[in-house]
Amino acid sequence: MKIIISFLCLSATVATALPNPTSTVSQVPKFGNLSETSPFDNTRGIFPNIVGGVPATPHAFPYQVSLQVRPCWNCNWRHFCGGSIVAPDKVVTAAHCLVGKDPGSIRVIAGEHCLFKTELTEQNVTVLAAISHPDFNYNTGDYDYAVLRLASPLRLNEYVETISLASSGSEPSGNCTNTGWGNSNATHPVFPDVLHVVTLPIVPRPICAVNYENSPFKITERMVCAGDVGKGSCHGDSGGPLACNNTLTGIVSWGKNPCGQSNSPTVFANIAAMRSWLDGQ
Repeated sequence: MKIIISFLCLSATVATALPNPTSTVSQVPKFGNLSETSPFDNTRGIFPNIVGGVPATPHAFPYQVSLQVRPCWNCNWRHFCGGSIVAPDKVVTAAHCLVGKDPGSIRVIAGEHCLFKTELTEQNVTVLAAISHPDFNYNTGDYDYAVLRLASPLRLNEYVETISLASSGSEPSGNCTNTGWGNSNATHPVFPDVLHVVTLPIVPRPICAVNYENSPFKITERMVCAGDVGKGSCHGDSGGPLACNNTLTGIVSWGKNPCGQSNSPTVFANIAAMRSWLDGQ
């Protein structure tokens, strides 16, 4: 799905910055054992990234973070998924982003715009605990929610800020905003160095369900769909935000490959459906 294919081989045994970090994702299969019926399996043509977007105004989306790991001890850190700051010590992302990852190997970069240079606005924190929803299903993409508890709180300012969660039971409509550093080309890898943004119209769930009725992956109440022809999320955008009226409405979860196809909107984990669980983590 939207797990960035270029980062599927990233090591899950990178240096651990904290002693015995907590994880609840061990029940999910490792990358090497992907199910052929999983929406996150690259061979099935299901992915998430930003296609049809434009470079964002620097720091216009201060709630967006980059999740990074290193493939080896001496390698550079690499972006693998996005996330959203919902409290100074709490980031929301997608559960599938954490499959095969040691929480102690992940760093969270807030205040980021350009991935390939260090900016004075950046804050770099490690992860204390990674909590995936207990009902997350790798083979269906359902319940694709996760919370990262940070080892130290972020310092909130104009470059690093929280975003409110959608109210329980609410349904989005109209145009929403999706941001990320994922693949910006629908047919081959083009990973931008700066944050991109795209405006996506919400696709009503019944229509989205019809669009995917011939897919093995079904649309549930825990999913929100958004997208347009030539516009949507792509590889590397997973875990990132769908914001409607400055409220976090969805988490980039999965979609069809190539990205941005007609009648194949991006699928997001529905924040409103699991608001109480997210609040409790």
